[in-house]
Amino acid sequence: MAESYLRLIASIVIPVLGSAFLIFIMVDSAMRLGINRFIEKKIRIASFCIFSALVIGLATFQNPIINAITLVIVFPVLCHFLCNNKKNYFLFYIGISIVTLLIDFSLRCLVQVLIYNGILYFKDAMYYVLLYVPVSKIVTIVFLRLYVALIRKRHHEDISTKHYMANLILPVFSVVFIYSLVYYAQIYIDLFGVGLLLGNMVILLALNLYYPKMIEITEKNNLLQNEIMLYNQQEKLQFQYYEELERKYGESRRIIHDIRNHIIAMEELSKESNNEKALSYTKGIHQMLNDLGQKYYSSNKVLNIILNDKVSRMNSLEIHSDIRIGDVDLRVIEDIDITVIFGNILDNAIEAATESSDKELTLRIDQVQDFISIRLTNSVIMQPVKQGGLYKSKKKDHTGIGLKNVKRAVEKYHGDLQFEGQDKNFSVSIMLPIQGGNKNEYN
Repeated sequence: MAESYLRLIASIVIPVLGSAFLIFIMVDSAMRLGINRFIEKKIRIASFCIFSALVIGLATFQNPIINAITLVIVFPVLCHFLCNNKKNYFLFYIGISIVTLLIDFSLRCLVQVLIYNGILYFKDAMYYVLLYVPVSKIVTIVFLRLYVALIRKRHHEDISTKHYMANLILPVFSVVFIYSLVYYAQIYIDLFGVGLLLGNMVILLALNLYYPKMIEITEKNNLLQNEIMLYNQQEKLQFQYYEELERKYGESRRIIHDIRNHIIAMEELSKESNNEKALSYTKGIHQMLNDLGQKYYSSNKVLNIILNDKVSRMNSLEIHSDIRIGDVDLRVIEDIDITVIFGNILDNAIEAATESSDKELTLRIDQVQDFISIRLTNSVIMQPVKQGGLYKSKKKDHTGIGLKNVKRAVEKYHGDLQFEGQDKNFSVSIMLPIQGGNKNEYN
């Protein structure tokens, strides 16, 4: 009786379960590569369910040529219309099908070699099916995950070696455990054992689906926590730096004020004696003190300090700057966010302009209806490389966290951040709604 149920499971349940599992991991792999088609989720699910039913139905004919055609042609075409319609992605989808077929062919050859050499033994064909189907699907998911990871790495997405290794732990255990179950089932099996065998296989297949996702979520959470720590650290350091600058500027203004009092006294003395040379000398000192003083760009104290600091740096690097700020009320933006936004985009622009031949930088800040418009344009020797929606720094071992901070600060006020590269110029445009921010959102 137990063997009759086991034969039924091996001939129908396990093949159907294996086919469904295979389609799921192939579709999951395709979707992990990225989706650019705006198709309703229920339509996408329904379409893949129909495809799964087609594959399972064709599998009953046990014709490898029909199965291969279904996977290599129908699957990529379906993904092309439902997931991503770019030409290179169509090739990626074909790659998923080819990897799947190659793994199946390779495993079948390997099992036959092991059987021929007496390493594996099956007293009945049904035990071969019970072992091969779940094991082949588990191995397939490992290689498809690796395939997707390699493609994503080509698109500059960092995936750690630890992540690869962690994904192998459960599959290796699953293969060994399934082999043990099938091995002992050949020695003795009862009705309870049949149910236990099927239940364990279903659980192991399900775990192999979700275990990699759990690892990925954990790793992403760790990365996000580290990034948030770096964000906060950088924001505090920048703000402290400009606070220190403000303190020094305040001391300078006090010193300048005292010196002016002395010069005024000198002027009065010179007038009394009509000493033209003394007057000329005092005018020169006035000009020197004006050069040492802080130029007025904006009514916003922090922005004024930042611009004076960056302009001083640009002058030393012989970068021509053109800064114009309209009648804009920046009080809706917190001081630390002004530091993050302007400090980072100006640093990046100065770095790029330094390497260019024109060495030019233009900054415009205006109010356009209910928005604060910020546009920074700088000359470049070559357009920067885009990575993950932002742009990669040319600095060695530089994480590009500056632009991520800017993006985070802009999103805090429900604003928009855009980049535009044209010929020998690169522009950053930021639009911030005057009433759209929520200052307490991240506090």
